[in-house]
Formats: sequence, C-alpha cells, structure tokens
Amino acid sequence: MSQPLRMHQIRRILELQSNGQSIRHTERLTGLSRNTIREYLRRIVAAGLDVRQALDLEEDSLAAIVYTDDIELPALVGVAREQRRVSSPTNEMNPPGPCWCCA
Repeated sequence: MSQPLRMHQIRRILELQSNGQSIRHTERLTGLSRNTIREYLRRIVAAGLDVRQALDLEEDSLAAIVYTDDIELPALVGVAREQRRVSSPTNEMNPPGPCWCCA
C-alpha cells in the first residue's frame, strides 16, 4: 500500500459493505479504487473477522489489523480461489485442463 487510508475512510468502507453495498458502489461513494477497497477488506478477513465485527472494534485494534504488513494476503486469495474452483458444480462435468478447442 502506498498511502494508508485514514481511519474514517476505512470505517466508511466497512459501513457501506455491512449495509450490503457492492464494491463498485462503495468505489463511487468514497472515490477510492476497487482494488484499495478489496485490499482493506482482505485484511479484515485475514484477521478472521467479518465487516460487522471490524466495525465494533476500537480504533487502535482496527488500526493494528489494517495497517500491518504481516498478513499473507496472496496465500489467502489463492486459497479462496481454489475453494471456489473446487466447489463449483461445473468442475465435476468439466475437469481442469485444456478444453477441446485448445487441445
């Protein structure tokens, strides 16, 4: 992260997400990029919290989560992608590998 967000910006992201807003809508309302929004949400998930739990944290506790560089985000994202791929119902019919047109 180049410039960390201010705490009020992080709380705004969390509020919008807890109200069910999409990342695109959050982007429009906050002026932050979707990747920045995702980055902060990933940090919350990597800490084992959901958005509502993060909103209930005191400022110091939330800052310790979102401003740390110790989180293994690429590994977490890779696991989530792998879980989606494995649990997809189409994968049972279409095993991984090249499709008939690319073989």
